[in-house]
Amino acid sequence: DQGRSWLAPTAVKTRDRGRRGCARPAPDVSFDPGSGYLYLVYFIEAGDGAGVFFAHSMDRGELFHSPVPVVYGNGASTASVAGKGDSVVVVFEDPNSTHPRIGFVLSHTAGHIFEERGEVTPDEAAATAPWVALDHRKITVWWKERDQSPAGITGRVGYRVGVWK
Repeated sequence: DQGRSWLAPTAVKTRDRGRRGCARPAPDVSFDPGSGYLYLVYFIEAGDGAGVFFAHSMDRGELFHSPVPVVYGNGASTASVAGKGDSVVVVFEDPNSTHPRIGFVLSHTAGHIFEERGEVTPDEAAATAPWVALDHRKITVWWKERDQSPAGITGRVGYRVGVWK
C-alpha cells in the first residue's frame, strides 16, 4: 500500500550472540509484489556458528519461515538478496576466502534449500560489498573493487551478468 500502513515488528532470528552491534553488516531485503514474498539475508554470530543466513515470508512479512544457512564463517560478511516467486539468488562476501571474493547461492524452492552455489568474481578481482538483481532468468551482480591502498576501496564497480538455466 505504498507505505501507508505498517505491521508490528517481527523477530526473524533471536539467536545472535555477537558483540558487533552497529558494526555488523547491514541486512538486505527484497520484496516481490507479484507473489507477496519478502526475502531477507543477514550475517549473525549464533551459538552454533557465525555466518550468512536467509529467511523469507510468504505472507508479506507477517510470519517468517525458519532461517536457512547460506554460508558459515567467522568473517563478517555483507550479503544481498533478490527474488521472484520461488526463485531466489543470494550473493555474499565469502567469509572463508583468504582473497576478497563474492559467492552466490540459487534456489528454486523459495530458499527452503539452495540447489546451486559458486563464485561470482574472477580470481584476480578483490571484491567486497555485493548487490544483486534478478530479472526473470537474468542475474546481475555488482561489487566494489578493492586494492592495496590505505583506504582499500578503488571506487570502481565490477559486475557480471549470468543466465539462470
